[in-house]
This record gives sequence, C-alpha cells and structure tokens, in this order.
Amino acid sequence: MAYKTQLLPTFFSFKSVPTDFIDQNGGYSCVDTTKPCNKEMVEELTVVVDEDTGFIIPSVFDYLLTRHKEGRDNSSFESRALRLYFDFIGGVPELNWSAGSSISYERPIYQFSNFLEELYGSGQIAGTTAKNYFSSVVRFYTHHLKFSYPFTKGVPVEYTETIIKKFDNDLTSHITGLEIKVQSADCKPNIPSTKATELIPFTPEEQELFFLSLLKNGSQELLLMCLLAMNSGMRADEIADLRIDMISKYADEDSFKLKLGPLSEHRTKKDSEMPVQVSGRTIATLLRYNKSKRYLKRLAKSTPSRPHVFLNKNGEPYTQKMISTLFNEFMNKYIITANDEFYHKLHDLRVTFGVDTMKACIDSGWPKKECLAFTKTQMRHKYLKDTLLYLEHWQSSVALKKQAAINEDILEEVFSALEGL
Repeated sequence: MAYKTQLLPTFFSFKSVPTDFIDQNGGYSCVDTTKPCNKEMVEELTVVVDEDTGFIIPSVFDYLLTRHKEGRDNSSFESRALRLYFDFIGGVPELNWSAGSSISYERPIYQFSNFLEELYGSGQIAGTTAKNYFSSVVRFYTHHLKFSYPFTKGVPVEYTETIIKKFDNDLTSHITGLEIKVQSADCKPNIPSTKATELIPFTPEEQELFFLSLLKNGSQELLLMCLLAMNSGMRADEIADLRIDMISKYADEDSFKLKLGPLSEHRTKKDSEMPVQVSGRTIATLLRYNKSKRYLKRLAKSTPSRPHVFLNKNGEPYTQKMISTLFNEFMNKYIITANDEFYHKLHDLRVTFGVDTMKACIDSGWPKKECLAFTKTQMRHKYLKDTLLYLEHWQSSVALKKQAAINEDILEEVFSALEGL
C-alpha cells in the first residue's frame, strides 16, 4: 500500500466532495452533515490519498476538515505527516491505525515513534520535522478519541500529564487557576532538541527539481531572486534592496565582487559593509533581465532615481516579506503537493551557498582555520560561532554522503533557458 498527498480544490461542504473519491469501506466521520455550518466553502484542503484506489483516507479527511473549520489551515504539513504515518503502517502487515493495544510497544504510534528516530539517526529527516510529524499524528488520535472513535484491541495512545505551577501575579491566573495541566504522548521519539540554526541545505537533486520547476511554473523575478540567493548567499532583504547601479560595472568577469551595505546605500544585516562574490554568469543574467521588455514595463511605473533590480508588476520594489510569500506560495503549489518530503525555507538557499563554500574549502585541503575564515567572509557572518555550524555540518558522515558541491552543470538547463529569453 502506498499513499500520497493531494490538494483538494474548493468545495462547499463535506457532502459536496464526490463520494467516488472517498473510501466508504469502514468510512467514519464525526462531522454532522445536516448542520448549516457544513455548507461553508472550503477553499483548499490537502488530503491523503491511497495511490492504488485513488480514495481519500476518510479518517484523515475528517480530522483535517474539522481543523479547517476551527481555523487551523496547515493541512499541507499535517497531510505530509499523516501520509508518512500511513505509509509506515502499510509496510507492517500486523498494524492498523484504528487498532490499539494494552501493551504500549505494540501500538502503531509507538512503533512509528521508533521509525522516526531511525529516520533522524540516518539523516533522512531533520529533528524538528520528526518531532512535529509525531505531534501531528498524536493530534490525529486526540481528535478521534474526542469523538469516541471505536478503536479495537485497546487504546491507541496514552498520555503523561505534567502540572506546571503558575505565579500568583500572572495576569491570567484568575481564569486558569494557579496551575496548568499539559498532556503529552508517552511514546514521543527520543530526539534531542534541534538547534534553531540547524542547517538544512538543498541536495543537488533538490536544487535541480526546484529550479527546473521554477523555470516552468514560477515568475521570472522569483527564479532570478532564488538563483541570486543560491549563488551568492545574499539574504532576502539584501536582494530586495539591490540596485542596478550596484551591478552595472560588471565586465564579463568569471566572478563579480558585489559591494553591499551603507556605502553603497544598500540595506544589509547590521549594516555590514562586507562584499559578496557572485558568479559572473548570474550577474550577466540579471543585467539581461533589466534590459528586457518585461522589466522596462515595470520600470516605467517606478519613480526612484536609483532603480531596484527587482520590481513587481506595479513598479514597486519587492520587500523581504513579499519575496518570502512568493517563495512559500510556489513551494506549496508546485513542489510540496507532488513531493511531500521536500520541505525548505527561503533561507535554505543561503544555507546551501554556505555549505557548498565550506565543502569547496575542505575539498581543497585547506586547514580548518582557513576554511572557517574564508566561509565566514563569504557568508558575511559577524560571529565565528555562526560559521562553525557549517564546519560541523561537514564533519557529519551523513552529510558527507548526502551533499555534494553545487556546480553550474546542475543548473545548466536553467541558465541556458534564461540566456535564450
């Protein structure tokens, strides 16, 4: 048995979903379809589908629809977690999501917890992702327990209750009392707390998939901004404030020294003046874009004396938030729905540049001190501790197996297409 996530288009109620798409064998729903609230429009919902039959998994659909009605619209992430859970269960004949056990280690969710630990230990999944996936499955069970789903063979999950004392001067103590009771599943995966700065670079395969999809489905502006981030390590706000006069002196060099910061009247993190090296091919591609009819049409609507490299269709400069929104919308629409294990943030483009830079230094046989110094300069880090994360990444044997240095061969089709525009 295999499962996949699928984006369900707009529908107006639970009943309006074609019954041909919902598996009626053992189907279950706590949703009262006679109530008017079920006729509210649901614009988009990502569901889990049985690849063999094409049926939506009813227990997952019920859970996600209820969450949607409660205003929790992260069905894409929840579906990815539950797709992995049902895939895991499907690979173990004796397991069934609706069958619990009086013995904890025989429960599906207990065994799934061990499975997540193995994925994390082998480097196939980030620690935060593994723990969040587990939490999604626990919420799934909590939902069905709340509505008294008839589980067989015993309970599917047990909880440990923790009592947190509150101070008397807490502003909410008159509402909640002087303590909070927190329930957590007793079989959560034993995964150490992941640093917020954990590096999750694109693999070469992910780079190729992402950029070729951008070339086919994304806007030209988002494609160019992502190329620049990947090939320079520039942050989104730095890309947003990039001006044409900052790259106009390019003269066919293989590598262009791009001066950033206040002296260039350009916004950088903490007003850093450190320059960045950008591949000449990337700069040449940007300059061609700035002479294109598409860009000039946008420029005609703009008023600044120092035009930005990137303008939206109204002639306004992009902001960091606008770029992040475009990236997330593209990922959700064109990448994640078809590749539910592919999950990256915009910042991971910069991370990939740093990881590749450090790998190039290591491959060149440089001493660690020189590798750190060069990568720190390229990433424009203020503190060495930030650069050390990139060295630690390559000291992991798992990372060495999964990651390889980026090169233009991977993106050859993208560059060739852009040069032909």
